[in-house]
Amino acid sequence: MPTVARLSIAPVRSLGLEHPSEIELTAAGVVEDRRFYVIDDGDRLVDRLLVPSLVQIGAHIDANATQLRLSFPDGGVIDATVRLGSAIETDVH
Repeated sequence: MPTVARLSIAPVRSLGLEHPSEIELTAAGVVEDRRFYVIDDGDRLVDRLLVPSLVQIGAHIDANATQLRLSFPDGGVIDATVRLGSAIETDVH
């Protein structure tokens, strides 16, 4: 019988992975995985293929995705409430 050894998610696409003890799996995928992603000033996706060092930044969101904490390699932390702005469209491919 197959077993799961470890779960890995990235609350922010291309940032460091978290390894939760459990996840919520829906028909659309893992709820907590890749809820956010980084864009540049031109609304284009910025990922680890363009900036490999992004994987050094840890990201954590609360269950409701209302608080986002980013942990940087130098020990700095940003912990803030998520505020939604106007909708944008990006090419994520």
